[in-house]
Amino acid sequence: MNKRRMLITVALLFAVNTASGFAATPFSDVPNDHWGKGFIEKAADKKIINGYLDDKTLQMKFKPESPVNYVESVQMIYNTLKATNKLKANTGLIQKHSANMTANNIPEWAREAVAYALEYNILHKDDLKSFTNKDTLINAKRVDVAVFLGKALDMESALDPLPMLKFVDAETIKSQAVPYVDLLVDKKIISGDGENKFNPNQTITRVQMATMCWNTYELLNTSGGNTIVVPPTQTPTPTPTNPTEKTLEVTIDYVAEDTKMIVVKDTKGDTKVYNLTGVSIKVNGKTKSIGDLSKGDIGKLTFDGTDTLKAIEINNAVTTMEGKIQKISDVGDYHLLKVEDQKSALIVRELKIYDTTEIEYDDEKVSVSKLDKDDIVYIKYVGDRVISIEIVEDEKEYSGILESAVNFKTNPSIKLKLNDGKVMEFEIDDDASIRRDGSKENLDALEAGDLATVIVEYGKVVKITATSIAEKSKDEGVIKEIIIGNPSKITILNEDKKTVTYEISKSATIKIDGATSDLKDLEIQYEVELRLDKNKVTRITADAEKSKDTITGEIVKLYDKYDRLSVSVFDKTEKDYVTISVEVTDDTIILSNTGTTIRLSRLDEEDMIFIDGYYDDDVFVANKIIQLK
Repeated sequence: MNKRRMLITVALLFAVNTASGFAATPFSDVPNDHWGKGFIEKAADKKIINGYLDDKTLQMKFKPESPVNYVESVQMIYNTLKATNKLKANTGLIQKHSANMTANNIPEWAREAVAYALEYNILHKDDLKSFTNKDTLINAKRVDVAVFLGKALDMESALDPLPMLKFVDAETIKSQAVPYVDLLVDKKIISGDGENKFNPNQTITRVQMATMCWNTYELLNTSGGNTIVVPPTQTPTPTPTNPTEKTLEVTIDYVAEDTKMIVVKDTKGDTKVYNLTGVSIKVNGKTKSIGDLSKGDIGKLTFDGTDTLKAIEINNAVTTMEGKIQKISDVGDYHLLKVEDQKSALIVRELKIYDTTEIEYDDEKVSVSKLDKDDIVYIKYVGDRVISIEIVEDEKEYSGILESAVNFKTNPSIKLKLNDGKVMEFEIDDDASIRRDGSKENLDALEAGDLATVIVEYGKVVKITATSIAEKSKDEGVIKEIIIGNPSKITILNEDKKTVTYEISKSATIKIDGATSDLKDLEIQYEVELRLDKNKVTRITADAEKSKDTITGEIVKLYDKYDRLSVSVFDKTEKDYVTISVEVTDDTIILSNTGTTIRLSRLDEEDMIFIDGYYDDDVFVANKIIQLK
């Protein structure tokens, strides 16, 4: 670069930096008709985002469709909070979190923002493990940025305990992110694409990030308040208009509509009786009558300066979670419980345990003293008040009969019928040990009717020991192979999703659609019922109508080890996306988008695929899979 060009570059940079205080920064690659132009220029004007100087053209560029990595996304969120004057004290934070940031290769230019996010629970320290791969910064997914931004808003009390997203791909959004995505939608910070998809696992682009940050800037600039610290979820209470007003948290024990009387218990378990004549009654924020109150409802009573009951507010929206106890403290009237969501370390809640909270361990009621740090617990709560807690044992053993083979729809799970007749369903850990009839097996070797003992740790099966039952007298399924010879054999995919081969007796009777037939008349894909005697087929009853269909959808989860896929498919009848379990057999042909034959392991989650095959109950068995993109 010659001296004249260098002077022009410096002059241009000076002009851009000087102009940012009173005019939007122009970007040569953002045309006037670009949908994000306004968001980009306003965010740049507030120094939330910046552009790139093209050394050849000496023009500023924004690169709107370029990806944003995780580190950049945190920096932009930090810039947004800074632009709205919502930052809290940050002195010494870089030094405090230096070791963690160094271990995860966080670049120097982003350490102030990342340290701040760690300090104020926008990030968990384990999040940084996914930010970099050695010296490479990893691109951020839309769903993860939504969680970071949602936590930065400090609107925990505004999170809907039962969020209902309207995106057509809502089921693909991980459960721990749903409340934050719902919050950002409600605050008009994010929206779906033209097909009403959120696309949670897509990489977020610079223009999308600029739009979210500017919408956040406008929200925070008008809402006021802090934007970082996540406090306990609070049950809404009316703002006192009288400085002597008092409130009392209660649980309704009895309602007498005819006399307009209620019996309640306070948090200490004391019983009190009140007349509701002239008292304002609200349930979940809506005006109601005494007839809408029920035993077990939880709420707050508000009294005026003369101790006269003026209002009762009920919040009976119960939320459940599985979590790990981080800390429990006795603060006098209640115990404060700090619990980390088992599904995501990003979510940590502070909840209150009162004397009326029911706590169970091994089906017996216990006191709060039984709770300890690192315990795994199932919690039901309303607002910030815990209704019940179940302590999950570190390890528990169950014995019974398998109700079905392994279900591979979402996460592998299995149903077990216990000796007392109770049927329990368990999620299976990815590294679970499986043994059947004394041999090490895969999950798909388990069959309905097997006698099984399962070991459960923290709610997941880690070991299954199964024994097969006695030989069958019949079997049903779809023909996969027929060998006519000495002996003749038939292979079927049975109702337990197992491929089994039987020898056919020379005197076997063959019936097709009720008519007597020969073995040579049977065809692949016929549905058959086999009569067995000492594991030999003595009778074959076949339905000549082949079960065949096609589906097109996106791979949600790939179980390469078990030859299974979960595929998201649009159901025209339901007018919504459903997840279908797809089985890949030894005969399944898999083609890449270039037409070459590939292995199942070459497919990836989020691939669009076409599948030719047939339904076997609620499982789709693939004959051919074609990778579309």
